[in-house]
Amino acid sequence: MAGKFYHLNGEYKTAMEMLLSAKDDDKAMPLAIQCAVESKDNELIKQLTDYLLGESDGIPKDPNFIFRLYVEMHMYSEAAKTAIILSQEEQKRGNYKLARDLLFQMHRQLIIHNLRVPSNMIDALVLLHSYLIVKPLVKRNEQKNAARMLIRVADQISSFSTRKLFHPHDFYI
Repeated sequence: MAGKFYHLNGEYKTAMEMLLSAKDDDKAMPLAIQCAVESKDNELIKQLTDYLLGESDGIPKDPNFIFRLYVEMHMYSEAAKTAIILSQEEQKRGNYKLARDLLFQMHRQLIIHNLRVPSNMIDALVLLHSYLIVKPLVKRNEQKNAARMLIRVADQISSFSTRKLFHPHDFYI
């Protein structure tokens, strides 16, 4: 991968061109993000952002890459918006723990940098966490707390995949 060596040599523009053309290489995108961040060149950052959003070729790329770029660039408000979208996608796939963890990590980053946490992020985080702690609460024989969490989740039940919802046998001890 020639882009890597151009990057190491400080030739960021050439490196970016090479890395963006290496579509089949899994290491190209993380390296392109690193290249854009290290270059501190607004033109290269815009080129990479346009590429990731699909504005240059009409094909949007994996949103995880734009999220990583925003975090690396310390653009936390944009990263927060992207984290919410990524979390919703994971939630649609039934990956509730991953969705919750993604939101929690972004929540921590915003708090660390003294930035406002969007209310929809807090709401989504509380909902996912409530859903995920029901089973452990039942196993610890804390039915009242589990019931509170289920009531909280019940208002937003449409947010959860039907194939991953609780089954009656989940609540037997």
